[in-house]
Order: sequence, then C-alpha cells, then structure tokens
Amino acid sequence: MQQTELYKLNKPGIDDPIAIAPLNENADKLEAALAALSLEQAAANQRQVFYKLFSATPEAGTREMEVDFSGIDLTQYGALVLFYSIYDSVNTPSMNINGVGGLSLIPGVSHATSHHHGGGFAVLIPDKERIYGVCLRATFALSSTTGGIDYAMFPVRWEEVQIMKFKPISDQSTVVFYGLRF
Repeated sequence: MQQTELYKLNKPGIDDPIAIAPLNENADKLEAALAALSLEQAAANQRQVFYKLFSATPEAGTREMEVDFSGIDLTQYGALVLFYSIYDSVNTPSMNINGVGGLSLIPGVSHATSHHHGGGFAVLIPDKERIYGVCLRATFALSSTTGGIDYAMFPVRWEEVQIMKFKPISDQSTVVFYGLRF
C-alpha cells in the first residue's frame, strides 16, 4: 500500500486487498490534524483584540450621518475606537449617542466661512451608567492647521446604544468603527 508524501495517508492500490483498517488510520490522522488546526485558530481568536465592525459614509448630498448600532452587541467589547476623515466642513463636526452628549470631531476654525478638513480617532469607553469619549483630532484649513483633544460624557448605558449621529459632515467623510476587547 502506498502513502501520501506529506501526511502519510494510506492510498490503497488497485491490487491491495480491501481493508477497513487503513481507511480508519486515515480518518484518525485527519481528525488529529483538524483538531490541532481548530485549537490554533481558537488561540489566535483569543489573541485578537481589535475587531473591525464596519465603515460608514454619509449619503450623497447630505450633511449628517446616523449609524445604527441596534444590531450589534456592544457588551462583548470593552471599548469602541472610531477612525475618521471629515471633509469640507464649515462648522465644527460632532457626534452624539442616542441624541445626547456631544464630542467635537475636529476643532473649529476662526472663520465660519472657511472650509476645513480633518481627522482623528475617538475612543468610547463604558462605565456603568455612562460612556466616556476621548477624541484626538486635527484640522487642516486654507490658512492654518490645528489639533487638539476633546472629551465628553454621554449619559447612556453601553448596552442601550442605538444610534450614533455625526453632523455636520459632507458625503466625502468616512468613519470606521472597531470593537476593542481586553
């Protein structure tokens, strides 16, 4: 009886007597290899702490975006991380959760008519009856570049997050959401 080169599985030949034992040996080897692979995958999954949930962009021609979280179990994450790019904004863009609170996403500029672009990341961390938000952000305008940190407290329980609203932002803006496990 021949065997495969890599895994040494039995390969009954045309002239070999019919026997169940070599086939059972193949099944046992395959079972052991698949079990080891499954354990490796489980260990890799436990090491992963950063999970991309989705990306969102406002609809064309709009100046705001609502992101529905009702189908996501946030309790499996210890925090949310949002990476964002905001384009062509006249006012200071911000976000709220379930219609309350406000976290400034990019610093305003001194001229209300100046269009500016910016980006950064925000971390949302739950704490019993509220969510804390911290944002590291930068703005790029025609005449200046500024940066800063903003923070906010949202009086919303983590498991009750339904809608995150971003406004005013253009339809060229993008927000990418990650869940963080620790």
